[in-house]
Amino acid sequence: MKDAISNELTNSLKSGEKDRIHTLRLILAAIKDKEIANRSSGQDAIISDENIIQILKKMVKQRNDSINMFKKAGRDELVQKENSEIEIISEFLP
Repeated sequence: MKDAISNELTNSLKSGEKDRIHTLRLILAAIKDKEIANRSSGQDAIISDENIIQILKKMVKQRNDSINMFKKAGRDELVQKENSEIEIISEFLP
């Protein structure tokens, strides 16, 4: 799954989709952080697809929480940005 996300990042870099590039980099950074945390706690550094799915679900939940706060504050442009990130992240969820 990590390879699929990396390949999608490469394709997005070639096509110049800035928002997509940003979101895919955030996903890969979250995966890398989890790998580093596992390595420092003595676990296997390679994380499974199930763990990646958990990371993606957590990212979606964080964005939904942000959307609720932005709606209360009347920040519609930020709501739209968070929604587009959710769409991209959701592409990799089953």
